[in-house]
Amino acid sequence: MNLFYVNMRSSKGRMWCRILFAALFTFLLVMNQRFYQFDNTDRVSNRGLIHALAPIAKDEYYNEHSKSYASTHSHYPLELGIQFYNHKSNIKELVRRYKILQHKSQKFHLKILEDGSSDGSRDLWLKLTCCNWTIIHTENLHEIRSYDNAIRSSSSFYFVTLQDDDLPPTQVSWLTDIFDLFQKDSKLGMIGMWCGLIGSSYFRDIKGSCRPKRKSAYIDTKLSGIPFTYVSGINQGPIAIRVDVYKLLGGFNFSYSEPGKPGIHFETELSLRMWESGWRVGLINSVGWSRGVGGKGTASSPQKWLERVRANRKNLSLVKQRFPPRALKSIAREVEISNKELKKGQ
Repeated sequence: MNLFYVNMRSSKGRMWCRILFAALFTFLLVMNQRFYQFDNTDRVSNRGLIHALAPIAKDEYYNEHSKSYASTHSHYPLELGIQFYNHKSNIKELVRRYKILQHKSQKFHLKILEDGSSDGSRDLWLKLTCCNWTIIHTENLHEIRSYDNAIRSSSSFYFVTLQDDDLPPTQVSWLTDIFDLFQKDSKLGMIGMWCGLIGSSYFRDIKGSCRPKRKSAYIDTKLSGIPFTYVSGINQGPIAIRVDVYKLLGGFNFSYSEPGKPGIHFETELSLRMWESGWRVGLINSVGWSRGVGGKGTASSPQKWLERVRANRKNLSLVKQRFPPRALKSIAREVEISNKELKKGQ
């Protein structure tokens, strides 16, 4: 024991304590640096996403938004989720179109969110599914909960919400546009491809393909060479969402739909929450979609149409309670500033 005894009161004792302390500090510093260098192999690089059409090696794939290296589905930066219920007649055409897209760009993973169809759709999907596609079976959760489950389980960086009555364009540009836009704006949390609203009054100033005959619907600004505008809120899919931002903000609000019931304005509510939290929301005119093919399930009978009307009224009231005029005006100012910066950068 006397071998390790140090007399703190003597000058030699204090000197040895300082030497031991310095040695311990140096040891901890070296070990911390070695740990950091090891840990940093799993961290982000400022290289960003590789272009969707370029080959991606697993150990070269990074994303500037993510805090971890993508292991599962690391070569699928984008995941597409089709909410599907009783549209069996659309399956062969959906398969045909997504096969073409898969051939042109292998950098996405397709999930079929089969929500308990009773018309034999599930069996046909099992027969025709190809490539890396996944079928997830649920029992009439409807879109809010179905999408939420799929997004939270996704290991891709971006997720696109799709519907069973929407047939996609087979040009791959709508996929690459999503990548380029998210790459260009690091604060972009969500991109709509159909309909958006701007301003302090709900659904008065509508932008996008949902109102093609309105002059004000035309998008005359560009980001990264792509027709694009910032909007206060998005209404209706398809929608591309940054998965990390979605999880950070708590995802879709389940109050906007009971299980098995239509969800309306839930995208708008999340859009406004993103602006409120310092993120941005944008809109592109993605052309070439065939929408409403085979009819909308939520409008397939007078009873279902009445349910939809009631849900629309109830949910719009919820949005207005959460975001009264003052809050909406504040968001509208942020949108206006962002669009002015967009015009300057063109």
